[in-house]
Amino acid sequence: MYEHILVATDGSDRTRGAVAHALGVAERYGATVHALYVVDSRALTIDEDGFGDYDQLVTALEERGERATESIAQQAEARGLATRTAVAHGTPARGIRQYADDHEIDLIAMGTQGRTGLARYVLGSVSESVLRKADQPVLTVNRAATTVDPSYDRILLPTDGSGHAGRVADHAFDIAARYDATVHALSVIDENLIRSPDLLATLERESDAALTAARERGEAAGVDVVARVWRGAPYDCITTYASERDIDLVTMGAHGKRGLHRFLTQNTAERVVRRAPCPVWTLRR
Repeated sequence: MYEHILVATDGSDRTRGAVAHALGVAERYGATVHALYVVDSRALTIDEDGFGDYDQLVTALEERGERATESIAQQAEARGLATRTAVAHGTPARGIRQYADDHEIDLIAMGTQGRTGLARYVLGSVSESVLRKADQPVLTVNRAATTVDPSYDRILLPTDGSGHAGRVADHAFDIAARYDATVHALSVIDENLIRSPDLLATLERESDAALTAARERGEAAGVDVVARVWRGAPYDCITTYASERDIDLVTMGAHGKRGLHRFLTQNTAERVVRRAPCPVWTLRR
């Protein structure tokens, strides 16, 4: 499922978690690791970063990018993985998406928090822009994530029964099978949608159908499934469940809200990425 994994880096220590998780997944799949640094000199000022002229600043950024990508390549090669490195110029979010499209990337991994100055571009706004527009799945890893042999024993799969949720589930169960993980299938009944007992009954039926489909996928993949229905605000239920159940990875889709029980919206996904206590794998419709 994953033959080429792209790791976007800004060279800061705060992206170490994203690198560790990306390399772990790459090792499980035997994937080629692509390390990318995008020079965005337009976002910086010469005086602010202590450089006397523009060319000096650009050179410093390029050298930083070369060091950062080479470090990732060395870590990947130590695991016996094939690697490619690149330092590009342009807007970071657009540069990451363009590289992914040009090199048939199957998964983009990046941090959700960076720092100011030369490493400022891996911020929430950039990662959210990538997951909002990229055609590939995006693995976002916050600065608090482990950097030592990360593994996934418990994977959370929020599902609303839509066709797109089914595509996300295929990835979730494939990852679970690789890690021998348990999948926690969660259906959230959005309390904001409840207007009558009849409507609640409809939502409950949709939840039951979504969880039944998840159980069937788990059985086919040889993966244990825990199925739960919660009521509340979708993003709050997802992040709370992840915290209370010590979830190691959240896998979720993002699409336009249609019908009664389509809670996997882009807004929900972005809120989960900001608040989740663990890495979040997302795929937009």
